[in-house]
Amino acid sequence: MGQFAYDGYQWHFSNETVDVYMSDAVFQRHLTHDLASKGVDTRTYLQLLQYVDQVLGQRIQAAKHLHAPEYWLECHDPDVRVLRRLYKLAGEGRQPR
Repeated sequence: MGQFAYDGYQWHFSNETVDVYMSDAVFQRHLTHDLASKGVDTRTYLQLLQYVDQVLGQRIQAAKHLHAPEYWLECHDPDVRVLRRLYKLAGEGRQPR
């Protein structure tokens, strides 16, 4: 079995029959091509973090939307029960001191 290593300058692969050297740019080009051919996302780590941050923001906004009573009043999902109150519960509507 061979061994692949990066020394901060170049990639090096070796086994009992061959030594292979290449720059990081060349390695990344081949890695990206191989991943793409397998249908794997080829974004960089930072690009993935930005994507996760964007999706998290979208999920937070969607959750805030679900906090609006109007959403549930207009919801026609048979698995959601909405009961209109005839009066406020004790403590609701009070202004903080």
